Amino acid sequence: MRRVAVLGGTPLVRHALEHLVDDDLELVRVIGSADVAVAGGHAVPRGDHGGAVLRLLHEVDGATVARTLREGDRGVLPDSAEPEDVRRAIALVADGLTVVAGELADVLVEQLVRTSGDGGHPFPALTPREREVLAGLARGETNGQIARRLGRATKTVRNHVSSICTKLQVLDRAQAALVARDAGLG
Repeated sequence: MRRVAVLGGTPLVRHALEHLVDDDLELVRVIGSADVAVAGGHAVPRGDHGGAVLRLLHEVDGATVARTLREGDRGVLPDSAEPEDVRRAIALVADGLTVVAGELADVLVEQLVRTSGDGGHPFPALTPREREVLAGLARGETNGQIARRLGRATKTVRNHVSSICTKLQVLDRAQAALVARDAGLG
């Protein structure tokens, strides 16, 4: 069974999360501090629960998001996230993916751009073609419009969008477009 720890959030939110997870997931909840998780009613040190970690943050800045990911958390969401977004993030984190949602991705990108110091492209992990596709997303273009402009198949553009979302650690093309706009593309 896949295990996920959710750190943060109010007791009510943590209780509600139990009803959001898929049947093949075991949710490891947090009580009080982010340093203690609860599995099966027994307190265990964080990291010893054998699951991936999704953190819900109340106050956010780029340095906090970056530090959280460096410490090994696999996902970061605002504690105000919609229930369906949290459910999807839990499943993605359990599958080994890293998730940074919406405005948190924006502040993370801002932090990365500020600290990169190399004056290069704000998305060095993307290929040149993915950067072109991302710029199209930032301009609000559809996959078909991007494909026509680049002389590629729509399915190829769709594959690029999927890769971009994975590399930028966002949930969908809309979030990728917002991250790109915040970084000055489009």
